[in-house]
Amino acid sequence: MHKQRIAVAALGIIGIIATFLPWVNVPILGSISAAKAGDWLTLVLYLPIVILAFIGDKKAPLLGKKRIGATILAVLASLIAIVKMSDIKSVVGGEEAMKLLGDKITIGFGLYIAIGAGFVIAVVAFLLAKGSAPAPAPEKENEA
Repeated sequence: MHKQRIAVAALGIIGIIATFLPWVNVPILGSISAAKAGDWLTLVLYLPIVILAFIGDKKAPLLGKKRIGATILAVLASLIAIVKMSDIKSVVGGEEAMKLLGDKITIGFGLYIAIGAGFVIAVVAFLLAKGSAPAPAPEKENEA
């Protein structure tokens, strides 16, 4: 399997796992993941990325529409996670009940991982594909 595909698949799996890791830590309630809150959108976006990594010639890098599709899905997943982070911060700073707990409510590491995985997939999809074009066949010299 091509190293770019391995990296994209591994990062996609990390993004999927991030859906189940803590996204916010709230006193009394504990850690809340996206999955626990019923928000499966990041999982739905990272899953096709993993599938794309296993479709087609596994010895060649993801190129063309597959690479663009994986990149768009990954960046979209990261942007959605960033929106979730800003939603959490606005709730903590906005509602009176939350202001009392505001200092104790923290962003969980799973949210950071979900954001990072998407952006790293977008970079890896292009960086690791460079220089991986098949070598040209050697030309035969005319002996005449």
